[in-house]
Amino acid sequence: TMRQWSEEQQTGTLEILLTLPVRAWQLVLGKFLAVMVLVAITLALTLFLPISVAIMGDLDWGPVIGGYLAALLLAAAYTAIGLFISSRTNNQIVALILSVVLCGLFYFIGNRSLTEFFGESVGDVLRLLSTNSRFESIERGVIDLRDLVYYITLAVVFLALNVLSLDSKRWSIGAHTANYRTNANLAVGLLTVNALLLNVWLQPVTALRADLTQSKEYSLSTTTKDLINNLQEPLLIRAYFSERTHPLLAPLVPRIRDMLTEYQVASHGKVMVEVVDPAQNPDLEAEAAQSYGIRPTPFQIAGRYESSVVNAYFDILVRYGDKSEVLNFRDLIEVEPFRDGTLDVRLRNLEYDLTRTIKKVVYGFQSIDAVLAALTDPAVLTLYVTPDTLPEEFATVPDTVQKVATELETQSNGKFSLKIVNPD
Repeated sequence: TMRQWSEEQQTGTLEILLTLPVRAWQLVLGKFLAVMVLVAITLALTLFLPISVAIMGDLDWGPVIGGYLAALLLAAAYTAIGLFISSRTNNQIVALILSVVLCGLFYFIGNRSLTEFFGESVGDVLRLLSTNSRFESIERGVIDLRDLVYYITLAVVFLALNVLSLDSKRWSIGAHTANYRTNANLAVGLLTVNALLLNVWLQPVTALRADLTQSKEYSLSTTTKDLINNLQEPLLIRAYFSERTHPLLAPLVPRIRDMLTEYQVASHGKVMVEVVDPAQNPDLEAEAAQSYGIRPTPFQIAGRYESSVVNAYFDILVRYGDKSEVLNFRDLIEVEPFRDGTLDVRLRNLEYDLTRTIKKVVYGFQSIDAVLAALTDPAVLTLYVTPDTLPEEFATVPDTVQKVATELETQSNGKFSLKIVNPD
């Protein structure tokens, strides 16, 4: 795209185009379609690769179709960005550099290192804005309406900016065109805002998606969906994965992360998923060891001339209320040795293991409402306290206890009460 409009401006042919009886949007659409046809032909030339694999063995066409669709959508968005920047300068090199910078920005804002640096809430927003995370979602074979709308609106916004950029080259500075200029800028601004609002509005919509994989790898069973949709409290699933781990375990991490994402999507906000590297967060590492007994496992890595040991995390924590369970690497994988001495390491049945663990913590946890409902006689909490002789560091404790107990008393329907006694 670097030369599409820059060369037209440099050679002076843009003025000829703008004087033709053709609207600016038609010129922009023609340039866009020309580039996309070239991209489609280039991608079509690679079709012999999956076809060859399918002839030699069993190929799951779902991720292949998703990969080609993701490539086309990504190319459409980047083409629109490149065309807009090319229309703003007559220097092709400048257009190239600015396009690479802006497209790279859209790609890298969803990078895992960057999102972890900003935290979970900001990281989620960055991932939603990133072309990278959207690309990975479609590439694995899951077509989500939100991802399609994201790419389409991104391309439409920059194409509209391109039309505005070309149209502005024909504007005069006189007062008689002031209203037209204002309306044109306002129209593109409203289009951009509406595109953003459309993406925000669609974000809670999780049902409009299709799993193209042959084995429905990213589709949860009805049992799992019923379980997580009936949760009464927030459920936390936190995966502890080290960046440097055993080479045979590393390919399994993206698959686990994708499956955890499916749990989060299907729960409609009831399941919180976190993927962390404890080695990069000392507080999380200390909490994992002290509260849940999660510690790094030493893995031996055999090289060509030497062997080494790496301490890595490969664990999943499932926490519901005050109940928690941990799945370590022995619970998640199965190993099958080959005759030549190599090992085949694969996930056991990830959905089954996760759902079984979730069911265990859910059924082992009793909410306050359940405890109160099970009481046959009213419960009385007697607080013996002498406020005048309490140490200074405990001075606020009685008020805190009274506040919490009052809230419980309000929701207990007479089954719980607080009694404060001063022995003095």
